[in-house]
Amino acid sequence: MDGYLKLLTGRVGLGRVGDVGLGKGCGKSDRCEQKMTKHTNLVRLATLKTSLSISLAAFAVGLCVAQEVPGFTPAKDPSQSKFQAPIPRPWIEPGFCRVLYVQSPNSGVRPADAVIDTIVVHATVIPTLEQTTAAFTREASQVSAHYTIGRDGSIVQNVSGFRRAWHAGVSVFEDRNNVNHFSIGIELVNLDDGKDPYPKAQTDALCMLIRTLERRFPLKYITSHEYIARPVGRKNDPLGYPWKTLTDTGLAIVVTKN
Repeated sequence: MDGYLKLLTGRVGLGRVGDVGLGKGCGKSDRCEQKMTKHTNLVRLATLKTSLSISLAAFAVGLCVAQEVPGFTPAKDPSQSKFQAPIPRPWIEPGFCRVLYVQSPNSGVRPADAVIDTIVVHATVIPTLEQTTAAFTREASQVSAHYTIGRDGSIVQNVSGFRRAWHAGVSVFEDRNNVNHFSIGIELVNLDDGKDPYPKAQTDALCMLIRTLERRFPLKYITSHEYIARPVGRKNDPLGYPWKTLTDTGLAIVVTKN
């Protein structure tokens, strides 16, 4: 697999694979869906192998991961193990609608009652996908997003959709505080200066990624980092994003009117 996993929205190594194949109606959908479908079996095989390895390792050291035992401290979530999915060297962009999974240490457990119903769109300000990935995998940065999309539609996933990424900061949406609890954060490689364009390949990939995530999570809203950040005016991204490109998702788009 050379480090590449295709649209893995579940927990790595636990056999939870998110939806493979992308929704139609976002442009280039047939080409992207064919690419994702082609690799479905490879994803499942890789995930099965990882799951088996973890299960055997747990058995060997006597870990009990299937039930709670009084006085027992559960092992660290296997999806956060440091041995999994480092940044590949040399760096190669995965390509339009192909997903590279690179584990970030910057995430946490969502509240038990969290309903993941919101997509938050960001702009990286960092100029490249590689540099953004490096920033999100540095523990000292204390920042991450679930996904980052490059200018050519390449996608990097850093955090499982079932976990809480650290992308929103102090935030409020629909009278709910701490948007990280119930959202999926998606970064777009863009300088966020109002001049740097969002290429069609990038907007198509964002639309199709959201359509795919709709199959896994009960999504209702798309919003911007600018809209949710507190105090108001703390963030302005993604500045200049063409929100009409996301109407095919069918979700409510709640953003500041410029």
